[in-house]
Amino acid sequence: AGLLLVKRIKQVSRPALMSTLPTADGRGFDMLDLGANTENTAHHLVDFAILGSYYAENVRGINKPRVALISNGAEEAHEILSAMSEINFIGNIESRDLLSGGADVVVTDGFTGNAILKAIEGTATVLMKEIKSAIMAGSVTTKIGGALIKKPLSGLKDLMSTDGAGGAAFVGLKAPVVKAHGNSSELAIASALKQIHKMLESDVSGKLVEHFEKMDK
Repeated sequence: AGLLLVKRIKQVSRPALMSTLPTADGRGFDMLDLGANTENTAHHLVDFAILGSYYAENVRGINKPRVALISNGAEEAHEILSAMSEINFIGNIESRDLLSGGADVVVTDGFTGNAILKAIEGTATVLMKEIKSAIMAGSVTTKIGGALIKKPLSGLKDLMSTDGAGGAAFVGLKAPVVKAHGNSSELAIASALKQIHKMLESDVSGKLVEHFEKMDK
């Protein structure tokens, strides 16, 4: 629907799905592509870096966002991005460093990105369940300790949740399009509406159209 009705920016070969994911410092990072494309060329990854960088700067208010590539053999994209002065490219990043806040924008192909996303979501869900189970199955002392750390654990749950970030932005189109989960909570839908409002307010799509048109000249 986004491609047919809204239409992609002419010079963008492949739009991508992008979400803001949590980090330990609360800053978060934007990752794309998360599954709109199963295979991507170096040129696609370079476009993703530009799209993600503009989003992070205009919508999330990050000055000179740090852009990194997932270390999955994208040597040609690495070389091109290293030569681009308009992108604050910091090189490759390992998946294990994503949640520690190693980059503001993480670029990868759709297959890898979707796999990493599901792994992060699944790990967060299992972690919270296991902590709760360990407390409930413990002794009276353990349960008392669990009650005492209930508030910090609630903060950890909020940190690992993506509900506050909105939905997955379908970047590379001429206007904002955001995809929400079918099981999205009220908070997630409200956050998605705020996300679209911010995208419209900052005119990030218009700025991207202008950027790519200049590149095409």
